[in-house]
Amino acid sequence: MSKEMDALEKAKIYTQCISLWGVHLQTLMVVEELAELIFTISKYNRGKATASDITEEIADCRIMMNQLMYLTGITEEQVKNKENEKMERLKGRVEEAREKRKNRGKD
Repeated sequence: MSKEMDALEKAKIYTQCISLWGVHLQTLMVVEELAELIFTISKYNRGKATASDITEEIADCRIMMNQLMYLTGITEEQVKNKENEKMERLKGRVEEAREKRKNRGKD
């Protein structure tokens, strides 16, 4: 396992990527990496990819998502706050669905 880079080192690499390839190409790469993850999940569901393949694509997506955050000035705190909001909403939906399922049996 390789050592984790600190935020400053990552920011330096993101800056170099943007300098070399430009904002437009880097944002297109975000889309491309997300599409590769989607494709790999589809292959996995057909037995033609492994969890390791998905892990690789998730890593690529995380790198590009972090780069997108860097480009747009979105902070980790903003993302975590939004993630927490969405998890609470999901929790409510799960509870609601479980309650509906439970009540369906009473009809």
